[in-house]
Amino acid sequence: MNTAYQITQNSIAVVHNGNSFTLRKDQPEFAPALSALKEGNYDAFYRICDKLTGVKAFVSEAIDGNVEVKGGSVLVDGIAFNNVLTERIIEFVGNGLPAEPLMNFLGRINENPSARAIQEAYRFLEHKKLPLTPSGTFLAYKAVQANYMSKTANPDSTYNDNSPGKLVQMKRNAVCDDAQIGCSTGLHVGSLEYAQDFASGNDKLVIVEVDPSKIVSVPFDCECQKMRVSEYRVIGDFKGAMETPLHDSDTGKPIVRDNLGQFAFGNNVHNKMVRDATGRFVRKS
Repeated sequence: MNTAYQITQNSIAVVHNGNSFTLRKDQPEFAPALSALKEGNYDAFYRICDKLTGVKAFVSEAIDGNVEVKGGSVLVDGIAFNNVLTERIIEFVGNGLPAEPLMNFLGRINENPSARAIQEAYRFLEHKKLPLTPSGTFLAYKAVQANYMSKTANPDSTYNDNSPGKLVQMKRNAVCDDAQIGCSTGLHVGSLEYAQDFASGNDKLVIVEVDPSKIVSVPFDCECQKMRVSEYRVIGDFKGAMETPLHDSDTGKPIVRDNLGQFAFGNNVHNKMVRDATGRFVRKS
């Protein structure tokens, strides 16, 4: 590998495999990179370098534009990627997962009509690593009554039934968009911790699929562990924490490579995804 570097008191300037970037002292990569250099552990140092250059390659393959690594950040046409997306890309690269789910997520969240909701969504997703699906949606948790009825909706509400397979909707302008207000109108979904805390007695938890364009607000209460949305689809009953970064939206099961290097979706194995009529990537039929 071709690497050159210069160490100062506050930074490490690196040229690695033709890519140049700077690790600042305030970045999490700085301390382990400096330690690896001092110990002569160049393999560890290269892995730290490759984390950022790997993100660059990942983004370059999926997005049209000038992609570069600068100051420890990944930039597209001079604009830094949101830190949440960068960390998600690193996570996907580390797990050998395809780029399309992240790109589809980016496309969907950019369709959200509220700039404030987009920023709040990143705040929610930053510390609540809920899994994505191949189409760019994400999965979350919700507490409901034992009969799948909502714990808060009025009995005659059209969004009271949360049975598996149900598409639950309400008008976006009926959902509270003020993050300063904790308890208010809207369809609530959240982290596992939030759903478990909200459940009581014989209540059950369900897994729901959310389109990022349907996010309305992320209340500051509950440590940003919940969000209000205008629509979600109930996948099924909670059967265990979702700890891998990519899950199937039909079954809620994790998507991983099989022993042939292919990705398994539910009971079928697909070597790659294809674009649908809207240009998003979906599973091959």
